[in-house]
This record gives sequence, structure tokens and C-alpha cells, in this order.
Amino acid sequence: MVELALPKLTRSERQIDGEIMYIDGYGNLFTNVNEHDLTGLPIDRLITQCGSLRIMGVVPSYGSTHESRYVAVINSWGMLEVALCNGSARAVTGLKVGDKVTLTWDK
Repeated sequence: MVELALPKLTRSERQIDGEIMYIDGYGNLFTNVNEHDLTGLPIDRLITQCGSLRIMGVVPSYGSTHESRYVAVINSWGMLEVALCNGSARAVTGLKVGDKVTLTWDK
């Protein structure tokens, strides 16, 4: 077994800066933001920004939105993931591994 090092994220008072670290076969964008990094934050008002894509809130499941809408969700790995309901977020946005992800919130 080989332990993989996740890219470091940075955090300030109202912002977390991370990146896309993996893209699965469905085109979902896995970030290096762990669910524990979001503890105590206003999940319903959390804004996830990747390139020009902007998503409001973190939903409990992929099916928590309408078809062709983007969601931010905590995946089975416990990581924040950006997905397109019934589509490929990678194919539509052109985002790739290493691209920046910024999360912001109001106090």
C-alpha cells in the first residue's frame, strides 16, 4: 500500500482554498476539502467556486437537485465533490485535476 499525500488547502476567516484532486468515470470532481474542514460552517450558505462555476450550499445527496444542475456534496470518501446531476461536470466545465476550488461563507 502507498499512502497518497493530498494537496494542502489554505483557510482564512471566511474562505477555504483547495483544488480538484481526482475526477471519476462519471465526470464528478473530487476536491481535497474534507467534510471535517466544513465543521461549524453554514453549509446551506457555503459557496463553492471552481472556474466560472458557482454552487450555493452543500446538499445531502446527488439526487437533491434537478437534472442538469450542479451540486456540491460530501461523497462516500468524505470529501467535497462537485457533480452535475445526470451529466459530467468535467465534460461540461472543462475543469481538470489541479484546478482551484474556493469555498466562501458569511459569518
